[in-house]
Amino acid sequence: FAYGDTSLTEFDLERIAITMEERDGRLFHTTYSLIFVKMVYECYMLSGNASLLYKTKRAIDLLLNRFEGYIGENGLIETPPDYMFIDWLCPDGISMHHPPKSLGQTCLCMFYYGALVSASEIYGVLGENEKKARCLENAKSIKKAIFSHLYDTSRGLFFEGLNTETPSELIYQYMPKNVSKRYYRRHANILACYFGLVSGDEAKELLEKIYSDDSLGEVQPYFMHFWLDAVYLNGLREKYTLPLMSGWRDAMKISKKGLPEGFYPPEPTYKFDYSHAWGGTPLYALPKAILGLEILECGLKKIKLNPSLLSLSSAHVEIPTKYGLIKIELENGKEIKIDAPSEVEIVY
Repeated sequence: FAYGDTSLTEFDLERIAITMEERDGRLFHTTYSLIFVKMVYECYMLSGNASLLYKTKRAIDLLLNRFEGYIGENGLIETPPDYMFIDWLCPDGISMHHPPKSLGQTCLCMFYYGALVSASEIYGVLGENEKKARCLENAKSIKKAIFSHLYDTSRGLFFEGLNTETPSELIYQYMPKNVSKRYYRRHANILACYFGLVSGDEAKELLEKIYSDDSLGEVQPYFMHFWLDAVYLNGLREKYTLPLMSGWRDAMKISKKGLPEGFYPPEPTYKFDYSHAWGGTPLYALPKAILGLEILECGLKKIKLNPSLLSLSSAHVEIPTKYGLIKIELENGKEIKIDAPSEVEIVY
């Protein structure tokens, strides 16, 4: 997104796909395996390279078949190998790297919903309409189950998972025994808005609520990526983009190596590294929010812009495309200047 060269991204996605094929659709981190589907689709929308979809299709097939097998009688994901990774946090001393069901189930179900929606788009491009329809039906089913079992109508919030017992045969290092406390945190509610399980005024109301309610706990840079996109997708970027990014001010001072994977250690002895891509989320989220960018045709052949300075005095933003740079200048009180390749169609 930032540099216009998707070749390394595509290489990594193909490499992940090979790993998943060798392991029957399994990755070590269960949520990451689901995010993979959205990563593939977003990379395709940036590059326009449909060959990536063909190269990763078998891995996506295996992944979705695997997750269908995790669905319980209640329609939720009930028997996964783990609920990791959610975030680098330890509420009540419980690690959300590999949380129990009560801190991970809702997020995993929502990541599954998002994977199904992205897969439906991919299958649509590939002309596999039966698989597309199956994905949409499964997405409808998991959404219904999420609202039936994981949404508290009295509080207007999603909670993080059921308190039902985890089968003893599933418990191991990365699947801890479940706990009896019901957790209300920002994470599941962010994903509900990010993946579109709630939308319109309901999403705006939910995002306003979780921003102002500190009892719902903090999030680290990883989940801040989803939060920033959620406020962007639901029309709140002008209000919340810069405040949500404020955590990076101190993070940038920690080391010249790069940006750390967290804003603060989840427990006193933990040492962050500088190799996690989500440390650089502002490089993606800020220019996107300033531009109000929406990709209407893959490869950025057609885009929609709705620029805003987000309370800044001026901004210069460049969007790399395979046709060249789209350059945009914004300054308070002045007309917006846009210089774009002729191959890119821009609508407002």
